[in-house]
Amino acid sequence: MTVRARDIYTNGVPSILVTITTTNGTSMSGSVTQVSDSSGIAAFSNLSINIANTYALSAASAGLTTSPQPTLPSARPMPPN
Repeated sequence: MTVRARDIYTNGVPSILVTITTTNGTSMSGSVTQVSDSSGIAAFSNLSINIANTYALSAASAGLTTSPQPTLPSARPMPPN
């Protein structure tokens, strides 16, 4: 999953920390904080949630406001170890 950090002029904001959370407080495993690239894109490649359901995620970074995010389809539980 990727998110783009933008300023008020819709320019990508490079080199900032972006954190992903669920809007209902469900915990996730994986790297929930990433640094945005030169285009303002932060890539989250290893996020997972252990409980199947539909979740809304929010991306945030200090100094930037968030905009509404679409609800993601049902997550599949991780297989047992």
